[in-house]
Amino acid sequence: NTWFGPPEEKEAADALLAAGADIIAQHQDTTEPQKAAADAGALSIGYDSDMAQFVGDTVLTSPIWNWGVKYVEIAEQVMAGTYDGSESYWGGMPEGVVALAPLSGRVSADTAALVDEKSAAIVSGDWDVFCGPVVGANGSLVVAEGDCLDDGSMLGMDYWVEGVSGEVPGEAAGAAEGTYRVALILPGRADDVSWNQAAYEGMLWAQENAGGDIEVTVVEQVYDVADIEPALLDYAQQGYNLVVGHGFQFQEPIIKVSEDYPDVHFALGTGFKLAPNVGVYDVKLEQGGYVMGILAGMLTESNIVGVIGGLDVSEIHRGHVAFMLGAEAANPDVTVLNSFIGDFNDLSGAKEAALNMITAEADVLWQSGDGIGIATLNACAEQGVTCMGNTADQNDIEPEITVVSNVYAWGPMFVQMIEESRGSVYGDKHYWIDFGNDGQQLVWNDALSDLIAPEIQEKIDEARQGFIDGSLDLGDLDAISLEE
Repeated sequence: NTWFGPPEEKEAADALLAAGADIIAQHQDTTEPQKAAADAGALSIGYDSDMAQFVGDTVLTSPIWNWGVKYVEIAEQVMAGTYDGSESYWGGMPEGVVALAPLSGRVSADTAALVDEKSAAIVSGDWDVFCGPVVGANGSLVVAEGDCLDDGSMLGMDYWVEGVSGEVPGEAAGAAEGTYRVALILPGRADDVSWNQAAYEGMLWAQENAGGDIEVTVVEQVYDVADIEPALLDYAQQGYNLVVGHGFQFQEPIIKVSEDYPDVHFALGTGFKLAPNVGVYDVKLEQGGYVMGILAGMLTESNIVGVIGGLDVSEIHRGHVAFMLGAEAANPDVTVLNSFIGDFNDLSGAKEAALNMITAEADVLWQSGDGIGIATLNACAEQGVTCMGNTADQNDIEPEITVVSNVYAWGPMFVQMIEESRGSVYGDKHYWIDFGNDGQQLVWNDALSDLIAPEIQEKIDEARQGFIDGSLDLGDLDAISLEE
């Protein structure tokens, strides 16, 4: 888990050597693995540059990268005024970007001849590493003879091929006939006790309750926009039945990829763009926000409460406006402080915002985000201020101050999507979770139940029922400014 960690690299190499390895290859940025091999009387293969110059002939060779080839091309385009920076470049041996350092004298003539043969085939385009037949470590045929993995599939590879052992996130495609396959692609960690964990747990629930043979592949921390399209392409090309992108940043890539894979169903976690094979799922955050506002307005002693969010996007905005309306409905004297910190994972920014609100005498806080939820709860605990969790059950993070969590139970909705996908009636619609379908659930902290007076519980139950039967309508929340 580091590119430059000399002690860690040496320790890892020593462990492999102790386990019986007699050749060490690496994908790190120091020569410590090569030195460890030499010290143990073993051989090694370097990486990035010719490492034999530092270690000696125990280094059999090193793949070396010559970026200068591309730099010259870019510089010439810049000077000619034709460079636009829009290219996604992936150079290899045919372009001269990748080569091998001279082979060590310890390499036999037969082995050197085989290396030359394969190198020439790659350069000529007659063959490549991931041209079929390629078999996964689980025995599945990944690439048929005559086919090759494309760039998107290689960038999204998360499985071992035959002959490789070790821990790895996924398995090679090749599920048995009749298996319904779902890929859940998360922008964060599946154990973040927030947005991602709620989806992960919901999908596992759906796997158990949707019926039939369902295979679920989970991919974590696909956050950057540049990584999203390759991940979507990977599972679309493998023929997964449902590919789920759990975040608004997946919207444009999903729409783009879905056009090329009409037989694959896609699900977008929050957004507004639909397609015949794309469904959007979302949470009526205004319902949870309004109820949390009621609770805050009735618990506050200073008559100042606060709410912290990541980005001021539509669904988050609705939740914050609803929080304000709920607090004001329960307590006409309340002042609601609001802050959007610009990122759902900016823990330091969230904690700073929370502490600023507490300094301004806010004594009850709520939040709507991913990692920022934990930071907000931490700040509340440090200052002894009442807080409320969101998205997942966060009561145990800071149990002394967390009264309740507004939990997203995605499972039944995922079951609905899977069943409609199987019945070929999927897509071009929104799927919502709310209090009415138990997609939003209030999970109370029993240890703080004495704070919830009967009149508070009655007010909250009344609001929840109003949302369920339609008698409570908050109107157009997008049109309400939080600064007014």
